Amino acid sequence: MHQQYNAVDKKFICKDFIEALEKCHAGLGKWVGACNQQKLELNKCLHGVSMKRRENNSNMAKERALRVQQAKDEFYSEN
Repeated sequence: MHQQYNAVDKKFICKDFIEALEKCHAGLGKWVGACNQQKLELNKCLHGVSMKRRENNSNMAKERALRVQQAKDEFYSEN
């Protein structure tokens, strides 16, 4: 089963792969394994989008933690 692609950013970035898989699935290819390559390419695209989002979230969390730590240090140094 491939990853969910109902998010807007995934639909835009992986649009060609989604269309290729849906086109292949319209026929009998889905039942005889003819769509495996399209599915693998879509999974790679979706995984890439997820990795970019994970990296962005991680960086934002690190920045947030740094700001919190700076605020704590500032608060406790004043007391």
